[in-house]
Amino acid sequence: MVNTLMPSVVGGAGALALDVVVGVLPLPDTLKTGPMAPLVKIAGAVGLGMLGSKMISRRVGEQIAAGAITVQLYNFAKAQLIKLGGGKIPGLSMYPDGYLSEYVSGSGGYDPALGYTDSGIQVGVDNSMAGYESGVYR
Repeated sequence: MVNTLMPSVVGGAGALALDVVVGVLPLPDTLKTGPMAPLVKIAGAVGLGMLGSKMISRRVGEQIAAGAITVQLYNFAKAQLIKLGGGKIPGLSMYPDGYLSEYVSGSGGYDPALGYTDSGIQVGVDNSMAGYESGVYR
């Protein structure tokens, strides 16, 4: 179990570190998004693995690179399958969490700065909002 779990933990940490590094580096947006992003991230995964090899050990560096590359290949393949299947392949939704948004009632103790809460226009014959509930989508 330890021989499987620990390399997985190190690989997952490598994938997270890669996302942070790519987010922090002053790269042009064209390299961080779009068709170049997977290539840039895979190159970054190799670089992180090399850095891990120098700083910690060769084995840990390989685990970092393998985990980060695995996650990038998974993300790329998933995006292509979603595009190919038009979001209709079970288990592969077009939306990351499986839903577009969640409606939260205005009385639910939310932070009003999170989103749109009210149109500001009056509704109804007597210009009142009676019977209409305002809320926020998040």
